[in-house]
Amino acid sequence: MVGQEIGANNVTKAKKIYSILFVLFIIGDVLDWVLLFIFRFSIVRAFTNSEPVAKMTNYVIWICLLTLLESVFKNSLMGVIKALE
Repeated sequence: MVGQEIGANNVTKAKKIYSILFVLFIIGDVLDWVLLFIFRFSIVRAFTNSEPVAKMTNYVIWICLLTLLESVFKNSLMGVIKALE
């Protein structure tokens, strides 16, 4: 959508769409983070009953949580609109 508006030379509309999408992406990323944080033990237990495996997997989930947090910053650096400013 943003690319179509830029191609149509509607930079103002492209920036508005970008702002809306940015907020939606942030909400989605935060929701992913919260759900994974809350249900991390249940998710692990759905796949294994082994205590050592569950313990190690919980460490890996923290890495996933950090990766999701990085995604929030990545969304804020989308280059198309930044290049138009």
